[in-house]
Amino acid sequence: MEILTANPGNVPTLSSWQEELKSAFRDLASLFEFLELKKSDFKNLVTPDGNFPIFVPRPFASRMQKGAPTDPLLQQVISTRSTGLIQGDWNKDPVSDREFEKAPGVLHKYKGRVLFVLTGACAIHCRYCFRQNFDYSTAVQHGVKPAIEYVKNDSSISEVILSGGDPLMKPDDVLASIFDQLGSIRHVKRVRIHTRMPVVLPARITAEFRQLLSTFGIPVWVVLHINHAAEIDETVAEMIEQLHSAGVTVLNQAVLLSG
Repeated sequence: MEILTANPGNVPTLSSWQEELKSAFRDLASLFEFLELKKSDFKNLVTPDGNFPIFVPRPFASRMQKGAPTDPLLQQVISTRSTGLIQGDWNKDPVSDREFEKAPGVLHKYKGRVLFVLTGACAIHCRYCFRQNFDYSTAVQHGVKPAIEYVKNDSSISEVILSGGDPLMKPDDVLASIFDQLGSIRHVKRVRIHTRMPVVLPARITAEFRQLLSTFGIPVWVVLHINHAAEIDETVAEMIEQLHSAGVTVLNQAVLLSG
């Protein structure tokens, strides 16, 4: 999992969503101070290691109830001793991603569709993430070219899923290039974008990005990852309506979490 640093280096003018990423909570202490909580308010709390640290954008944290250690949004980003527990036949690749990696950054599990792993970076680190131990280095190193070639060479593929990490961590020009390449492949009939970004960082859904989606010649489905109603405030609801207005089909994929 790629970790966003506090200082991204020589970056030109940043957009609002990039600025919000820079100000995200990166440790338990600062997050708990914002939420008016103490570590002693929790049982069996585990401090995250350096491979998968706390990373919570402030727009998402602002929807958490202050002073409430059992807040359902907070529970998604903190760990207890049972979070990383491996029992029986469980392992660190629970959905067998490596078994189905057919080319760098390409997972082909089901007939007619493939998944592109575009990045290991996310706008939020969810404790239940089943790819937090995935090795993204091969996909990132080779870029999208092998994935595009794989799809070109298999006419049975009609749907491409953009995933990661979170594909919307990529800037619009990179996404536009991917759309252009997919649009030139006649047997690709639909593109799905699986993302938490519109929910945890609604500012990412800019007018420019919506224009990109609305002018793409292939139907686009955006699959959000909303696990609790409290994640949806007025800003998120407006963002969903804006995606609808751009001609995008919006679906949701929820994780069933204990408690």
